[in-house]
Amino acid sequence: MKKKIKLFSSALAIGMLLGAAVPAITGANTPATSVQAKDKNSRIESVKNTTNSRNNRAVPVNITASDVTIDADTGRITDFTNAEKAALLLAGGELVIPKSITKDSQNIPITGIADAQSKEGGPGYELGVFDQAYLSYLTDKNGPGISKITFEEPNHIRYIGEYAFWGNQLTKLTLPVATEIGEGAFANNQLTTLNLPAATEIGEGAFGGNQLTTLNLPETTEIGKEAFRENALISINLNKDVNVNPFAFTNQDISHEVMPNKDGEIGFAALKPTLLKRTDDQIKAVSRVAFDGEESIELENGVTLQADNDNKKITGASHPVQYSAGLDMDLESEGPLPGDYSISSYSLTVNPFKENPGGNGGLPGNGNSGNDTDTNPDTGNGGGNDGNETKPQPVPKPEERRPHTVYAKRGMRLHRNVSLTSPIRSYKKQSRAKAASFRVRGIAYDRNGKKRYKVDGGYITAGSSYVADSHFRSNKVRQVRVLSNRVNSYKDVKLSSNKKVRSYKKGTKLRVKRVVNWGRATRFELTNGRYITGNKQLLIMDQK
Repeated sequence: MKKKIKLFSSALAIGMLLGAAVPAITGANTPATSVQAKDKNSRIESVKNTTNSRNNRAVPVNITASDVTIDADTGRITDFTNAEKAALLLAGGELVIPKSITKDSQNIPITGIADAQSKEGGPGYELGVFDQAYLSYLTDKNGPGISKITFEEPNHIRYIGEYAFWGNQLTKLTLPVATEIGEGAFANNQLTTLNLPAATEIGEGAFGGNQLTTLNLPETTEIGKEAFRENALISINLNKDVNVNPFAFTNQDISHEVMPNKDGEIGFAALKPTLLKRTDDQIKAVSRVAFDGEESIELENGVTLQADNDNKKITGASHPVQYSAGLDMDLESEGPLPGDYSISSYSLTVNPFKENPGGNGGLPGNGNSGNDTDTNPDTGNGGGNDGNETKPQPVPKPEERRPHTVYAKRGMRLHRNVSLTSPIRSYKKQSRAKAASFRVRGIAYDRNGKKRYKVDGGYITAGSSYVADSHFRSNKVRQVRVLSNRVNSYKDVKLSSNKKVRSYKKGTKLRVKRVVNWGRATRFELTNGRYITGNKQLLIMDQK
């Protein structure tokens, strides 16, 4: 029996495939984002909205015997104590770990990083050896954290312990022989590329809160709870015998870039995430798409996208300039998906149609490579690339029109900073009429190009699975029903108090003539010539 998995959506563009085999982990100079940790709230509060100078090259910080404690029996670094070097790392430095360390005339090859441990006078939760929160504790300073790690002998590194590199700003990770990655080890970084060809065990929350789009774990037999939660995974390839714990792949924030065919059509097959256990495709098809719950959407550039669910395609996508739109999506699968795979947002970036020599420009999903806009994917075969360069940051979108207000569609938080790492207040999921409402004062982007709304008191996500425009925009609305007793009709579109005509009780149905734009809000002109608000929290579309 086919089971439908409900997914939600909205924001950026799909990126890197698996990385070239290189002895380095790299990062961009940006603040940290969301996390998974033993004491989640405390760890989140430890990451402030810090900035780092945009140096083209990170300052190398070489580790020596006097900087660390090492277990001579295991070869694992158990502690890091040099506050001066910690400050350099905290500010975005490159951590250089040598092949070996000499202690008491004994040369000890370094084989890994030990587990987190409690610190006397520390914050009350265990800290990893190069954990951003530990670097901050050691220096009594704040900063974005380590931007790059180089192991001088990566073929010796077999173990990375709990929270070892939590909360830094690494973007690439290649560990050719590592077999075990501990709980939270690389959580809350900015990893886009991951290469772990020998890893057999991935701990709980090990890679939560990163930006991975593609995952290939050929030898892994155990994946912990929430191990890859809150990434951007659209392609996952697993060992057929792997045990995947609950929530390992929940809340993926997907961005996908496609090109329509010459008729402005995008096939559903081009949108489908790939979730494989070797040759077994867990996701069978995209069965339905929508735009904020509706089958069509009119964008500000004049494009009207239509979901043709019967013929499994989106139509009307042609435009000479690249643009983006958020999707809602139903996926079909045979049985539950491993790790509770789900999508929190899906943003589709549509490129202008171009003829493809040797092809037909291709309806995406028909096997024609013409719709793949990644012209230089990192396939992991080297390609003459040493893999040490930093991935270019997406260019923020230009200033765009913003809604007047938005309402919360699910549980969410208000944050102090645009990176959404410093929560001020939480909001529970409620019915549309009672949901939290936010006045949008502006649009902002974090360092990774993710869109946020500047609202009274802070910042919130602009993801369409979390918030929705509070005002109706479609001229297809012909009748609405009152959700509360706060709806009045007026003689003027301004809704002036001295022009009030009457009030309507909850449940009253009103016939609509048209939608009228009023600043960033909307009004409904009724068939009797009166005007009412166009607020979705006060009205619901009723076509019956």
